[in-house]
Amino acid sequence: MLSTGSARKNDGLDALATALAAWRNERLAAVDPEDGSEALRLLSERREDLVAERTRALNRLHGLLRDLVPGGVGGTLSARRAARILRGIRPQEGASARLRRRLASEILLRDIRTLQRKIADLNERIEAEVEASGTTLTEIFGVGPILAAKIMGTG
Repeated sequence: MLSTGSARKNDGLDALATALAAWRNERLAAVDPEDGSEALRLLSERREDLVAERTRALNRLHGLLRDLVPGGVGGTLSARRAARILRGIRPQEGASARLRRRLASEILLRDIRTLQRKIADLNERIEAEVEASGTTLTEIFGVGPILAAKIMGTG
């Protein structure tokens, strides 16, 4: 599952190392589909959708900023950094420049912040569900609640 590129650990060697660690850990319990793994799968899939949507919105925002800022915007873009950049942009002449700035600040930036809140809320819910499951997957180095939910949800 981890070698498919759909999880944070998308390298084949990472997938093999995780599988071997889980296989050798005698304290891990088998996952029963009736004990909440379906919920974890649904939550994991929803989180992946939200993260992909946030990435698309950040890419669109980056494109608008590239057109508004002479020389473009280099480096990693976050909502906080984009807001700081937008505050420094004075409305230029021309309807398209004003519209770009408005789209960037009012629509995309607001959407990104909303998505970030939804992802954070979902992370908390996933963490609570994984903890409630009693799994020991998270005791494996490098396996946090998000990855554990993905593993349990697809296992």
